[in-house]
Amino acid sequence: MLTILFLAAMPARASVIVDGKEWMQPADLTSVSWYEVSAGTNGVLGPDVAGPCDETTGACDGTLNGIDVTGWTWASVDEVAALLVFVTATYNGGVDDAVHPGGIGIAFGAGKETVWATAMFDTLGFVPTSTGPEYREVLGTTRTPKFELAVYRGSVLDASTAYVIPDRATTDDTTGPNVASSLWGHWLYRDAASVTAPPPALLLAGGFAGMVWMRWRSVGDKAPGRG
Repeated sequence: MLTILFLAAMPARASVIVDGKEWMQPADLTSVSWYEVSAGTNGVLGPDVAGPCDETTGACDGTLNGIDVTGWTWASVDEVAALLVFVTATYNGGVDDAVHPGGIGIAFGAGKETVWATAMFDTLGFVPTSTGPEYREVLGTTRTPKFELAVYRGSVLDASTAYVIPDRATTDDTTGPNVASSLWGHWLYRDAASVTAPPPALLLAGGFAGMVWMRWRSVGDKAPGRG
């Protein structure tokens, strides 16, 4: 029972490390509005609603969707753009001509089924926030307001040859700060260098506990009346 409770408090999906940053899966942070993420610290988009993340610095302290986000940073539109620049350039494959321009912008692939859009999911391991028969997309808000009633989002769309538009990487997309949807989440990251393995003593204790349990199980199976 204790093991089940411990696992339930962990993020549901593995995070993704890209270019020195560990990114939380936006798919784990869906159905939460920008207001619910924001601690309301700069007053640009309304009153404080006691979210866990500082909308000025991005620093997070608390929980979101039941996930502990303490020590993570809510990414700005420029930080998400840097992620998209890295992905579209690194996994270009010498075939696609789309490299995200950085900042607020949009890049369309040379066609559909581009190398970088596929790599976002199949190589790096980002989980789509929305899918359909002809596409998959990971989409999340940044902490950056566009103006009073809109905030910037960033996304990568991987389209099939039958989809109406080609593959796309964009930060030039917006939504209302009070809108929560199951189709998009939020971009949070932390320095990958800060991610440490469990202390050796903890690993040793876990291994020992496992051995004791297996020994107990073995003795129990051999007890009279069993088998």
